[in-house]
Amino acid sequence: MPALLEQRKYDSLQNFLFNWGYSAAPDRMLIFSGKVLLAMQTGVFPSMEFPCDGLLYLSEYAKALHDVQTKGAEFKYLMELGYRYSYDATEDVRPTLLFLQSWARGLLAQGGLDPSELFIARVLAGEITNPEASFHADRAVCSRIAQVEDQLRRYNQKTFATRRDSTRGTAAVMVGWWFPTGHLQVLGSHPSVGVQLGKRNKLNEYDVTWCFRFLHPTPQEYSFVRQDTLYTSRYYDGGYIGFEYTRYLVHKKYLDFGVISGIAYDYFSVSDGFSNEDHGLLPLNVGSFDFNSGLRLKYFLRRRAYVGLTAKYHLINYANDGGTDLSGNAFTVDLSFGSH
Repeated sequence: MPALLEQRKYDSLQNFLFNWGYSAAPDRMLIFSGKVLLAMQTGVFPSMEFPCDGLLYLSEYAKALHDVQTKGAEFKYLMELGYRYSYDATEDVRPTLLFLQSWARGLLAQGGLDPSELFIARVLAGEITNPEASFHADRAVCSRIAQVEDQLRRYNQKTFATRRDSTRGTAAVMVGWWFPTGHLQVLGSHPSVGVQLGKRNKLNEYDVTWCFRFLHPTPQEYSFVRQDTLYTSRYYDGGYIGFEYTRYLVHKKYLDFGVISGIAYDYFSVSDGFSNEDHGLLPLNVGSFDFNSGLRLKYFLRRRAYVGLTAKYHLINYANDGGTDLSGNAFTVDLSFGSH
């Protein structure tokens, strides 16, 4: 490259950089640095196609140049050749970096560079050692990088939104708590775990939900009738199997918020089903139709993964004829971890 530049064979220099990019061991950072300096040298920088990794290449160059100047003989530069293989290109890269630095200094001495050219030339000359920090401190120092960064951000936002708005399956695990009201408080409040599978589009979600409640004994004894005999128990495990619909009223990049309603079968067991005394207790479950509604919030940690919070009020009516009055409804609060 030095001989081609000295002889002003700019076409040959451009061909060399182009062919290097298609070689068995291209170094994108060095190729970019050479191309951008050649564009400044020939006055075509304003029309040059600026790569989306331009700022990354400048940061890599600044670090390599700093290492060459400070580490001396300890400087090493390994060029990746493929998976698990690399090439020690130190002896080739050292003079290349120093040549590019000298070229950039020459362009700075000539003057006439626009602000973007001036910023990049100062990086390649070694005057700016942390180009990423310098750029983010004042984006006006390089409008070419700012333009690319803005395009990337708009593209990423559009891609993110398109994927978020598409029809897709959903899956989540849930942990929460069940809080009864009225006479149903004799059963006590209980933690729950569950799973949820469904499908959604931009604003609508349909889920099948199963939750299992546990933690016994109940705070008080309750009675129930089986085969004309009155029994008492403090045993409890319960569950919820239902279909739920969510309509999202707020749909942002990382946030969904809406209303949820569902229908389900809600139940609890009066015994574990394995004790010798259980043979006369069939059916073991006390159940109820469950109609519920509430609010649902999702916050997306990534494009697919989210953490959610759901709070619902359940209208239930456990049929416990002849036993303890179990009239009352319930609140649930569930924290979910899922993916779309």
